[in-house]
Amino acid sequence: MSWFRLFLIAVVAGTIAVLVSWWPGEVPAGTGEPLGAGVPAGGAADARSSTWYCAAGSWGEEGAPRHRIAITNPAGVDTTARLSAYDAEGPVGEQEVDVDGPGPTAVDLENLFDDRRGLSVMVESDAGELVVEHRLVADGRADQAACATSSSDRWYFPAQTTLLDTSAQLVLFNPFASDAAVDLSVAIDEGVRIPGEWQGLVVPAGTTRTVDLGAEGDEFGIQRRDQFSVTVELRTGRVIAETVQTLDTDEPATRGLRLQPGVPRAAASWSFAQGFVGEGFNERLVVYNPGDSSASVAVQVTPFGGAADPPEPFELEVPPRRYQQIDLSAETRIPAQVPHAITVESAGAPVVVGRVVTIGDPPEESPTDETEDETDDETDDETDEDAEVEDETAPSRPDVSSGTTIGTGTPVAAPLWLATVRADADEDGQNELVMVHNPGDGAVVVSMTAFSDEADGVVLLDEGEIAAGDSLAVPVSGESGGTWTSVLVEASGPVVVERTIRFSGGDDLSMVLAVPLRAGGALTPVTAG
Repeated sequence: MSWFRLFLIAVVAGTIAVLVSWWPGEVPAGTGEPLGAGVPAGGAADARSSTWYCAAGSWGEEGAPRHRIAITNPAGVDTTARLSAYDAEGPVGEQEVDVDGPGPTAVDLENLFDDRRGLSVMVESDAGELVVEHRLVADGRADQAACATSSSDRWYFPAQTTLLDTSAQLVLFNPFASDAAVDLSVAIDEGVRIPGEWQGLVVPAGTTRTVDLGAEGDEFGIQRRDQFSVTVELRTGRVIAETVQTLDTDEPATRGLRLQPGVPRAAASWSFAQGFVGEGFNERLVVYNPGDSSASVAVQVTPFGGAADPPEPFELEVPPRRYQQIDLSAETRIPAQVPHAITVESAGAPVVVGRVVTIGDPPEESPTDETEDETDDETDDETDEDAEVEDETAPSRPDVSSGTTIGTGTPVAAPLWLATVRADADEDGQNELVMVHNPGDGAVVVSMTAFSDEADGVVLLDEGEIAAGDSLAVPVSGESGGTWTSVLVEASGPVVVERTIRFSGGDDLSMVLAVPLRAGGALTPVTAG
C-alpha cells in the first residue's frame, strides 16, 4: 500500500472521529435553519413536517395558570397534530388532535391531559405550514405568544423585573433525548453578575425546569430590580427557554402577566409594528448588547401617517454585555395619542431589543360646553366623520383600561403573516387590532382575511396601500365567531405585523409579534427595501 493511500485513509479516519465526537446523535430541532429567523416562523410550502415547542406552562407558583394553545394550518387543509406533554418529573403523555383546516383549533391542555396544569408541550405534525401559539390565563391575568420552532445554543431576555409583589420565572424545556446543562448570566445597572448556583444547571432529558430569577439570585442582587437582562447559554444539549412574569402591585397599571419567548440571536436591526404613548400609557424600550464590543444604536419612532417627516431618532451607546433604556412615554418629540412604529438599528455589535408596556386609566374626557355644542354642530359632525375614517387606520388607544405586556419585535420582514387573536371582541372591534408596518422604501399593497372554526374568508382589508415607512391598523371584530380568530396578512412586499389583544375576564392585554410564514417567500432583514 502506497504512502499516499495510507495518508488518505488516516485523513478520512480522523475526520470521521471528529464528526462522531461532535454530532449529538440527534437531528436538528424544529423546522428552522441553525440560526433560524430570530423569531418563530411557519414552514415553507414544501415543508414535510413541523414541530413547535410551547415551554412556559407555569409560573412556578401554586395555582398554575391554564395553558391553552391554538393550532392553525394556513394551507387550509385538515390535518392532525401530536401533542406531547412534559413536567418537572418527565413525560406526562401524548394526545392526537384533529386540526380542521385552516383553523384555528383551540386546545385546553388541562382538559386534554387529565386536569394537569403547569405542562410544557411539544406539537408535531406532517403539515409543514402549521402555526402554533400559546396563552396563559389565570386570575384575570393573561398573555399570549407564538411557540418556538427551533432550539438554540443561547437565549436572550432583555427586559425582566423582580420588584416587590412581582415574580420572574425562567422556564427551561428539554423535550429531547439528551440531558442539557445551561449557564445563566445577568446584566444589571452596576455590571454583569454570573451567579455560581446558576452555572451548569442540569435540565434532564424529557423534563421542564423552572428557575425563580428573584429568589435564587438574592445574594447576587437580582431581587428588587425593576430592570435586568438575562442570557442563557448551553454547555451541552438543547432547551427551549421562556420567562413568565406576574405583577401583583397595588397600581392597576402594573398588574398582569408577561409571557416572554427567549430570543435565539442578536441582530443589527429590529422593528416593532406598533407602539403608543399618552396619558395613562407607559412604553419603555430596552436595548441589550450581549456581545463583547460596544453598539452604537439609533431608535427611529415613526407615527402612523408621519413617515414623510418622522421625529429625530434617538441615539444610544450600549457597552458590551450591558443595556440602555428609553422611556418613550417621557419623550416630547413623540406625538401622544397617536400609534407609532419603531425601528432600531445598531452599528457595531448586534443587539436584542425589548419593549415593556403598562396601561393605566385612560384620560378623562374634557367637559363640553352646551352652547358651543349647539354653535359648532356642523364642525363637530365633520370632525366625527374624519375621526371615524382615522379609526380604521390609526385608533387612538388600545381598548383596555389597565394591563401589562412585553415583546421583542422582529429582525425580519415577510410578505405573509398569521396573527391569531380572540374572536369575542366587542361589536366595535377595537379590542383586537392587527398592525402592519412597511419598513421598505416603496409602497406595498396589503390584504387581510379572517377565519375561525365557525367562519372562513371574512375580508378585513382589501388591497389597502401602505406608503414606504408608514403603517396601518385594522380592527378585528367578532364577525368570524368562534373562540379564536386567525388573520392572514398578505402583502406585495416585506412587512412587519403585530397584534393587540385584550383578554376577557380581566384587564390585561398583549401587544406581540405575529408569525411570519415562509410559504409567502423569503424572510428578509427589516432594513431591506
